[in-house]
Amino acid sequence: MKINCWIFLSMLLGMVSCQSQDRTFTVHCIGLDAHEGDTLYLWRYGADRMTGDRDYGKGPLDSAIIRNGQAIFSGKEDTLHLYGIEHRHSMNFFYPERGELTLTNVTPPEMPVPDKSTNPRSLNVRLWKLWHEELFPREETRKFVFENAGNAMGWMVFDRWAEIYPDELEKLYQNSNPQMRDSTSVLIGLKRLLDGTRSMMSGDDFIDFRQVDYAEKDSVQFSDIAGKGQPVCLLFWLNDGIDGVRAELDDLRNQYPDARIVVATYRFQDPKSRAFVGELEDKYQATVLDDSRRFEKSARWKYRIYGSFNYEYMFDGQGKLIKMKPVL
Repeated sequence: MKINCWIFLSMLLGMVSCQSQDRTFTVHCIGLDAHEGDTLYLWRYGADRMTGDRDYGKGPLDSAIIRNGQAIFSGKEDTLHLYGIEHRHSMNFFYPERGELTLTNVTPPEMPVPDKSTNPRSLNVRLWKLWHEELFPREETRKFVFENAGNAMGWMVFDRWAEIYPDELEKLYQNSNPQMRDSTSVLIGLKRLLDGTRSMMSGDDFIDFRQVDYAEKDSVQFSDIAGKGQPVCLLFWLNDGIDGVRAELDDLRNQYPDARIVVATYRFQDPKSRAFVGELEDKYQATVLDDSRRFEKSARWKYRIYGSFNYEYMFDGQGKLIKMKPVL
């Protein structure tokens, strides 16, 4: 019996050892010949890369000297953070997932070399393709965020590139890793938004707000327009997408000829967008609002528009929500 126990314990220790080794990352930094002899530093950051250990008075996780144009870092897998490899010329971020990752340094404007990994499910490799090959297609980017709501990579993509719609934010937050919620600024900000606003469903009353018009001549109270007997479209025009907005408004005019249109937008500087502001006012008789103020003071905040995408809320004459949808 004692022999069997020793065999069992040996097997158990071996399994634990293998699992421990599997839960490590190794990152190979190559293509650094121009920086031979420089020191690389490994830093830990939050998912949005805005703050890291340095901001809290902590030092780097590790350092390495560039030899023969390369350096290596290893450590435990860390799904809650992003790591940055810093030298005096640049910072290269990666997700510290299990497996061996190879990052190739290139000098702009050359095309970046794809990340390579021994991890068949590498999020570093998937993000590289989304970014450099696919240019962040809308649905694939949204899918990436929903599939990775429990790790740092998902929230980094959420904060920078994804279009996540108002009625999806609550569920996405609930699917986040609880360990990240009090230490990751993008999650802290999202929680503040969710706590300070309300979700909307068909039949709900409009949410009132006051905002300046685009010419900054006066401020507009939304309740002076909505709920006054005519249908009202509140359209957030926050990225280029002019053709899609124009098509949506033409369709709206066919369905609701007497609808009032309120467009909340940024203060665009390019001639094309500025010309479209005039078209909104002249052709569609829209009330155009400058919603480029601080987020928590904006109509975007009240209607949970987290990001720069085009989105529409449609209210009936009594101010009840008829529909809400992205404008593509």
